[in-house]
Amino acid sequence: MTLPLVSIVTPSLNSAAWITATIVSVLAQDYGRLEYIVMDGGSTDDTHAILRRFAARDNRLTWFAEPDTGISQAVNRGWARSQGEIIAWIGSDDLYRPGAVAAAVFALQAQPAVTAVYGDCAIIDAEGRWVGHLHTGPFDRGRLLGWNYLAQPAVFMRRAAVAQAGWLDESLRNVMDHDLWIKLAQQGAMAHVASMWAAVRVHDGTVTNRQVRRAGEETLRVVSRAVNDPALALDLQSQRARALAEAYLRAGMCFYAASDLPQARIYLKQALRLAPGLLADGRFLRTALTAQLGTRLIERLRRWRPAPHRTGSDRGV
Repeated sequence: MTLPLVSIVTPSLNSAAWITATIVSVLAQDYGRLEYIVMDGGSTDDTHAILRRFAARDNRLTWFAEPDTGISQAVNRGWARSQGEIIAWIGSDDLYRPGAVAAAVFALQAQPAVTAVYGDCAIIDAEGRWVGHLHTGPFDRGRLLGWNYLAQPAVFMRRAAVAQAGWLDESLRNVMDHDLWIKLAQQGAMAHVASMWAAVRVHDGTVTNRQVRRAGEETLRVVSRAVNDPALALDLQSQRARALAEAYLRAGMCFYAASDLPQARIYLKQALRLAPGLLADGRFLRTALTAQLGTRLIERLRRWRPAPHRTGSDRGV
C-alpha cells in the first residue's frame, strides 16, 4: 500500500534564532513521503540564508519569500502549493518530536472516519529545555466549541476536511487554529493519541500585550460565530451558553495576562453570568481572585511564577 504524502508548512518571519531547530525536527522524521514548505513573510535577518542551505541539501524542503498578512495567509498559501493528502503546520520556533509524523499517519489510516488526529505537546524554553507539557485529552467537541484545548503543532489533518472547512480564516491573527478545529469537529470526530508529538517554545518574543488582547477578542468572535451558526450540530445547541462562558473566561484570562484588569473583570463577570458553575472552576477562581489585586502586586507574582504557556500564535504585531 502506498503511503500518503504528508505536507507540512512553516510560516516564518525573522526566525533565524529558532528555525534551524524547527527544520531539523521536520526533516529528521522517519517517514518516507514528506514535503516541507516554508513560507517566509519577508525576513531581514539570516532566515533566508538558513533556508537556502537546507534546501540545497534536501529536496523535500522548498521555500518562498513573499509578503503576507499573517500566519493564516502564509499557511494557506503553503497548503495551496502542497500536494499532500495529510497536512499540518508548525511554527518557526516549535519542534516535532521523533516519530510524530509516522504516528499521525498510522492513526489516520486506522481511523478513516476522523477528520484529524492530535497528540500531546511539550513546552520548552528559549534554550530548548523542557519546562512543562500539554496533555490535551480525548476528543470532546462540546468542550472544543468553547475552549481550544488542542496543541496546534501536534495536529495532523486530512486535506479534504480542511478544504471543506474553508482553510484558515485569514482575518484571524491569533486563534485561527481554534476556528479551524471547530469547523473540522462539525464534520466529524477528531482522534487523540496519548503521545508527545511536538514541543512549543516559550520565550520573550512569543507574545505582546497587543497580541494577548487580540487573542481574547478573537476567541469571543470565533465562538460567538460558531454557537450562532444555524448549522450548529443538534447535540451542541444545548451547550451554547457554556461555550460562550468558556470564551469569555478565555478573554478574561487574556486581558488579565495583558494587565488590563478592568476589562478582564468585565469578561469574567460575563462568563459567570452565562455559567454560574464556573465558581467551582480553578481557571476562573485563580484569574478572578488575582484580578482583584493591584497591577504591581500581580507583576511581582508573575516574576515569582511566570506563566508556563503562551497565548496566541502570531508573528510580530
